[in-house]
Order: sequence, then structure tokens, then C-alpha cells
Amino acid sequence: MSQTLKLAARIAVMTAAMYSSTGIAHANWTGTWDSQHGELRLIQEGERVYGDYANRGYFEGRASQDGKRLRGTFQYNSPRSKNGYIEFVRSGDSFAGGWSWANDGFASYTRGNWSGSVQSAATPQLTYAVNKNQYWADFWRSSNGRSLGWMNDGVAQNQPAADQAEPAYGQADAAYGIRGDEWAGTFDTNHGELRLVQRGRRVFGEYAKRGYFEGCVHDGGLTMRGTFQYNSPRSKHGFIEFRTNGDGFEGTWTWTRNGTPSRGDRINWSGARSQPDVAQRVYDRANKVSFADMWSTIGSEQRRWVLGSEYYESCDAPEVDYEGASGF
Repeated sequence: MSQTLKLAARIAVMTAAMYSSTGIAHANWTGTWDSQHGELRLIQEGERVYGDYANRGYFEGRASQDGKRLRGTFQYNSPRSKNGYIEFVRSGDSFAGGWSWANDGFASYTRGNWSGSVQSAATPQLTYAVNKNQYWADFWRSSNGRSLGWMNDGVAQNQPAADQAEPAYGQADAAYGIRGDEWAGTFDTNHGELRLVQRGRRVFGEYAKRGYFEGCVHDGGLTMRGTFQYNSPRSKHGFIEFRTNGDGFEGTWTWTRNGTPSRGDRINWSGARSQPDVAQRVYDRANKVSFADMWSTIGSEQRRWVLGSEYYESCDAPEVDYEGASGF
């Protein structure tokens, strides 16, 4: 076969693999990948992705609704004590991401980098991920609801990522692995008092005497990303990323012109919850989305950073009709 025909065949296979049974274009993880930590042989079925991890062990994970992000666990065959989390973000035929040991927590807080590129889009022959229904790491059975929430955040069906019960700490928003009150209340902070209301993944409220907030919960309730807006001058607005710390938070902020905060930035916005509730006037904003004035002008990457997916118009996933879809 000529090089031209080989290239055309490969493009055809990869193009077909990019379409799910719902007819929506997706990045598909099925194939053989060359990575800095060894060859990965992966198979995607619906949002589920599983396969072999080099000659060491196996993977199990879930792809986000747009198919660009993969979160999961890895497990060594020997020694069994070596296992942990992975998070890969795909761009075309390559991915970049990170990993962490199970005791370190979610891979968002990485111990090391993990990147790779696709070598073949053909369905690979598996050696280790065979003869079982699931290939989660050994620690996964004892993981908590927040691990489930992290794994399923942005996944199309928002179903439990493993064959186990819903989070034990509450029914509200269990599909996302959150309680629904992680960010509710009044917080004393180094930039003024915050008065926040949480409705599912949506968090909104007042920013001291300056203006207002709107944000979305991520990582099973551990993280909140959003925008702040001054009432006056209206030109002052920006992004925030807060992470829970006990009954408070620590995080970062940036002006809009500087882009979204980086977790490598120094901590410059922190606070502690002083009251579990807020005044009625804050609740009265419930039916009004309060993103900053710049919201309609920012790029898709920044919107996705706040909302969790380019398919979302708000913090909550859009309704998807799976009737007749196979592989789910």
C-alpha cells in the first residue's frame, strides 16, 4: 500500500472514531498511545475508557462529554501497592496531563506529568485489562463520594464511575458527588466579606460592598471557579479559583485581561466561613445569572474553564437524549 493510501486509511479510521453513537463529534480514546510512561492500549465504550498500562498493569476511567478529558485510575500488577489517579487532556492526536499516587488525592494536584501521542487508532489487543467487568485500581472500592464526583464531573451521563453506592453524605446533587452546601454561607476573607448561595453546581452572591459573584463547583465540591464584578467602576472584573480548606477556602484571582488564574500562582485570596447562611437579598438573585460584564466577550477556553465543558451554557450539564444510543 502506498504512503498516500496508508495516510488516507488512517484518517478515515480516526474520523469514524471521532463520532459517538449520538451523532455528536467526540475525541475517541480508542487506540495505541506512545507516552512518557510507556505504551497505553485503550478502548473507549461510551464514556468508559479502559485498557493496558505499558507492561505494568491496567487503566479504568471516564471521558468527559466532549471527549477531550480523561480521568481515571491506574493499577500496577506488581507491586499491587502502586496505584493512583490520572487526568489527561487531549488536543488532536496528543494529550497532556498528570498523575498522582492514591494517597496524594486527585490527579489535578499532580505528582508528575504524563503526556503522549496516538500511534494507531485501531482497536488494540489487550493483555492485562481482560476477563473482568471493571479495571479500577485496588484503592477505588474504599474511595469516597468526592472521588466519584471528581471522576464524573463533566461526564455525559453523570453516572457513578464504579459499581458502588451513591455518596453516603447526602442525596442532593449525588450525581455530581457534591452535597450542595460546600460553598454556601458568609465568609470572612482578606478581600472583604463574601455572601454566597449554592444551587447544585452553581454558586452566586455578593462580593463585599463592591459587587457580585457567579461561579461553578468542580472536583466533587472541592473547587469553585467563577467571575467577580465591581458595581463601580464597571471596568473592574476578573476570574477566581477557590479550593476548600477546612471550613474555609484558599485560592487566587486575576483581572480579566490577565486570563484565568493558575494553580502555580501564590495564594492571594483566602477566607473562613463565619455563618452558614446569608441575607434574603442574596437569595433573590437566584433567577439571575451574575457572571461579570465580560462574560459574553471571553474566549471558549475561558468559558470552559469556568463551566466545565464547551457544551454548557451554565454550570449544569445540558439535557442529552440517549434514547436509542448504543454503548451506554
